[in-house]
Amino acid sequence: FQAKEQIVYPDVTASFDVIPDAMRIYSYFGGGNKLNTYASILRKNHHFDTSYGLGMNPLMDVTVERVSASVGVEGRIGSVFSYDLRTGYVNYANALLDAVMIDSQYLAGVGYAPYQKYYAAVAWRFANETFSFDGNLVYSHGWGLKDADGLFAPASLVGDVEFEYNWNRRIYAGVDCGFSTARHGTITDMNSDDVVYNASIPGYIDLGVCFEYALTRSFSFWARGGNLLNMSIQRNPLYVEKGVNFTVGICLNL
Repeated sequence: FQAKEQIVYPDVTASFDVIPDAMRIYSYFGGGNKLNTYASILRKNHHFDTSYGLGMNPLMDVTVERVSASVGVEGRIGSVFSYDLRTGYVNYANALLDAVMIDSQYLAGVGYAPYQKYYAAVAWRFANETFSFDGNLVYSHGWGLKDADGLFAPASLVGDVEFEYNWNRRIYAGVDCGFSTARHGTITDMNSDDVVYNASIPGYIDLGVCFEYALTRSFSFWARGGNLLNMSIQRNPLYVEKGVNFTVGICLNL
């Protein structure tokens, strides 16, 4: 954990109920530190191990937000629809990013660099006795990456949406879609005097369908088909989920 921390960080929150119990405007002005432990990085990337420092980057370090600011509005319409719309800015003195290098073969890793970003996000949920429709979309624009050779910036747009129909709370059928735009960055070639190449990790659309049949209130069978568009899905650098996939299982509600 090599990053230097600030001594003082802002921490201010404010909110106003435009319509009590129905619409609220909120804002936040803050910052702070987050330890990137081995366990926390492994939760984000199950391929992560001690080789991910690539012999040149810190394996674990502190994410330091010099300052962050956001403003948003959240609320509900009736009892069936809720939403959260927000936008903000973050200035990182040090942030965890994915990395790739070439050393006789391509190697995935992690690294840290300072940068700034603007973001806008929306989340919603509609649910009644028969239908549910929910989703989350996040747009990010990053700039000012420094000392970022071999690192990849986050995707500009990521999201997931899901629609589900249920018949008498016994038969459930749904469609879901997770997606990400391309991620741009560079690759360091250790075999060519640390030459740096521009590169990108392709975007993807993961379209899926799901089905569940409840035998009782506590026991059901379910199945899901994923990547129905047969795309090369690279959630983590160099690990590609390719081809249609299926998962089946049982669900116990105790």
